[in-house]
Amino acid sequence: MNKKQSSTATAVIFIVAVATFLAFVVLKFCGLLMWSWWWITAPLWIPSLLFLLALGLIGMCLMILSYFAKHRK
Repeated sequence: MNKKQSSTATAVIFIVAVATFLAFVVLKFCGLLMWSWWWITAPLWIPSLLFLLALGLIGMCLMILSYFAKHRK
């Protein structure tokens, strides 16, 4: 995936998340959703949380690989 495709994919994900959030807010204010505000705002914070979890997992794997590379006999 080149840089242009990557930035386009990121923009699409952001637009979908914001559109979903706005739709949930409208439905909440119309009384059609009785969800907690945590779930209404979920399209905004869940992608960020998943990204951070993936980044942490990759970092942990790299640390483990680095440890084993240094201590290999």
